[in-house]
Amino acid sequence: MADPSESSLRRWPIDFHFGWMAVRALQSFYVIAFLKFVYIDQESGDWLSLVSSLIILGLILAFFHRFATGACDSEGIFYRRYFYENRVPWSDVREVQWHGGKLRFVLAKRNFLNRNLDFILNPFTTLPSYWSQALGGHSPTPAILERIKAFAMETSVGVRAPKQSGSLLRFVAISLILFHRTLSHGYHSTQILERTVAPSALFVVLDEGKDIEAGKFCAAV
Repeated sequence: MADPSESSLRRWPIDFHFGWMAVRALQSFYVIAFLKFVYIDQESGDWLSLVSSLIILGLILAFFHRFATGACDSEGIFYRRYFYENRVPWSDVREVQWHGGKLRFVLAKRNFLNRNLDFILNPFTTLPSYWSQALGGHSPTPAILERIKAFAMETSVGVRAPKQSGSLLRFVAISLILFHRTLSHGYHSTQILERTVAPSALFVVLDEGKDIEAGKFCAAV
């Protein structure tokens, strides 16, 4: 019977773990921000803005759900998206795609949300090699990709590197759009909340100042 510790030593880390942590931190920022906007929109009664915030929140969760961290061995992929580790055998992997600083595993028999597993690679070691090969150079392929090819030889898993990859640019563009949306929505929601709360606060001041003398009333307000 194989020693569990020896089995764990045969696993090869796939991704750049700090990249996954950064993605999850960015996701947490957007989720917290838009949950706050949902609360503010609900309190202010702005139902159109509330629906917009809920839709964007759903899109954020769906977009970031694909990112994972993990390792692989001869049996398959061991990964986790958030907290719990899962295992996918190589027979359930349809294709492996190298997109510059990202490695994507396309899984078979999965729904739309769970079909892709995106692992963020170290950009300093993978991007130069990727673009060199895309431009006709002969830079070495990342070691993890060669290891995956060796593991997948006994199955029908295809391993390829698309000639052009806009994944990084799309990720940056979406992040900038969400950040701009967060700032503009936050300012708009704050203005609505101030307009909603201000009359009530003034009413309290006026109500509490009923017995204040006329000469001192202006100072109190």
